[in-house]
Amino acid sequence: MCKAIGYSQDLLTVFNSINEEFNKLSHELSQSDLMEQDILHRIEKGGFNASEGYNLSKMLYLNRVERRKTKNELAPIRKLKQSFIDINIKSLKDTYDSIIRKDKILKNLTENKVYNNRVLRPNTNVKPVHKKVV
Repeated sequence: MCKAIGYSQDLLTVFNSINEEFNKLSHELSQSDLMEQDILHRIEKGGFNASEGYNLSKMLYLNRVERRKTKNELAPIRKLKQSFIDINIKSLKDTYDSIIRKDKILKNLTENKVYNNRVLRPNTNVKPVHKKVV
């Protein structure tokens, strides 16, 4: 495999990893929001004692702490994705496809060599004379 294919595959892997991380963090944030709504609906419904109220408050607090961690991770990943990945992914994929095509053409040419002499005549044992450049 040519080095350009390896490099472009590595770049695509990094791009895909960033997209996967963005999607994972977005999902976690969404789940935190849904959990918060569930807790708030329980509170809205009422009918709980002080101990249950404390537990709901504690659940809300812990959910908010985890949500903040997720948001703090998501913000820079979102910036990277919007400013770099989204802009360059199509170009990288097109370049990768072009590299694959070019590599196949070059391999085919190498395997099926056809060479036409430019200076050396066929069936000649005499080497061409080259002038020395001083």
